[in-house]
Amino acid sequence: MSWREPLWLLIALFPLCLWLWQFLRQQKQSQAYADTALLPWVQAAHSPWHQHIRPLLWWLFWLLMAIALAGPRLPQANNETPIADKNIMFVVDVSRSMLAQDISPSRLQRAVLEMVEFLHISRSRNNVSRIGIIVYAARPHVLVPLTDDMEALKFYLEKLDTLVLPTRGSDPAAAINKANALLADQQQHALPGLIVWLTDGDFESKKIALINNKRPLYILGLGTEDGDAIPLGQ
Repeated sequence: MSWREPLWLLIALFPLCLWLWQFLRQQKQSQAYADTALLPWVQAAHSPWHQHIRPLLWWLFWLLMAIALAGPRLPQANNETPIADKNIMFVVDVSRSMLAQDISPSRLQRAVLEMVEFLHISRSRNNVSRIGIIVYAARPHVLVPLTDDMEALKFYLEKLDTLVLPTRGSDPAAAINKANALLADQQQHALPGLIVWLTDGDFESKKIALINNKRPLYILGLGTEDGDAIPLGQ
């Protein structure tokens, strides 16, 4: 057991100090009233209630109040094996081809659903990994820096399918390279880093294989072999 404010336990001594002060005061008054040999004849007898029970209840009240103010705490036993902490960087393709609907509701929205499901599983398993999100088309952009705030991550993921980047195209190598750089900057936290790449193509890029030789790279492919038309809006 531990105590939040152990000094509050000292107020449990207040009734003892008060009783001692009253005892000395009564002794002094009695000696001034009559001689010591005559005191038994002039002192009134007290009932057992006044002598024992009421002071005991009064002291018990102060003791319980002192314990409550001191804040006793019992550590909670945790039998679950904690999952090793890590830095996870999601790299999400948001180019035009991700708007294709060969998988429902669309490739990009399916990527969002997969990441939200990952956050849900991480929370249920008490995983305290730090997660970041990079989105890319022709250039990569940091949507969410590494954080353990799952609610913030979920909020930004819900807005991902409406995100409009200033450039068009697709440069996954630049995005993977940026993810590696951000994870390298976090090495002082002594956490292992890995990259999860969500895209609909260019899995076998030799350039990506060359630049990502320092940490694990997991790829989640989105789409079908037959593919689908890319909606352009107009």
